[in-house]
Amino acid sequence: MKTSFPPAPPGTNDQLSPVPASRPFQDLRTARNRAAKEGITARWTTWAEAGEDARAQIRRISRTWVAEKDLPEMGFTLGGLAELDDPAVRLLLAEDAADRVHGVTSWLPVHDAGACVA
Repeated sequence: MKTSFPPAPPGTNDQLSPVPASRPFQDLRTARNRAAKEGITARWTTWAEAGEDARAQIRRISRTWVAEKDLPEMGFTLGGLAELDDPAVRLLLAEDAADRVHGVTSWLPVHDAGACVA
């Protein structure tokens, strides 16, 4: 059985929404509280919209991450830097007030019958 969920419209992933108080969400609450104390915010963007400074930081983060691993980057399942330059790929950047990128996740599009569905 094939199941898919439509993506949330841009801007609906409210980073300030309450996190459930149950034990499984403790790590999420801790990370969110620490980020708030350190002035780190989340920004949705694309590779092209991110700006050259952010792109350079992402390249450095990627090189450092890959250099620390014993295995090569798993671009076939997770995507790598080359996949980020697709306008359908969304990035979520964790940045501080000085625009320093602390973390990045990429959200690859989902295709069905040749059409982008998510």
